[in-house]
Amino acid sequence: MLLALYDGALFATQQAERAIRTGDQASLAREQPHAQRLITELMAGVDVEQGELASNVHQLLTFCLIQATGQSPEEWASAASILTQLREAFAQIRDEAVRLEQSGRIPKLDDSTLEETLAVG
Repeated sequence: MLLALYDGALFATQQAERAIRTGDQASLAREQPHAQRLITELMAGVDVEQGELASNVHQLLTFCLIQATGQSPEEWASAASILTQLREAFAQIRDEAVRLEQSGRIPKLDDSTLEETLAVG
């Protein structure tokens, strides 16, 4: 789900950048609020009380949101670059977790464990 949100935010950000570059105001009017909503959703999922890493991710997403209010393609490209890097980092974490689960080094997280974890956190 997290990666899907990043994918959506990244796609909308790239589409808005393209709309600015081509002067397509209709597409920009559609993609800009879409990108802003998705970035805001990503921000809402970060608990800054969890330490420096979470705080840094939140600050990067805040910067992306600010860039997504801009009217220059460079601002949008900057946001897209950061979103890409964050998405890649979370994908690497997911891949490593899967590898560790498969090797038995960490327990497999089944649906009931996931629900309990989410309810506590």
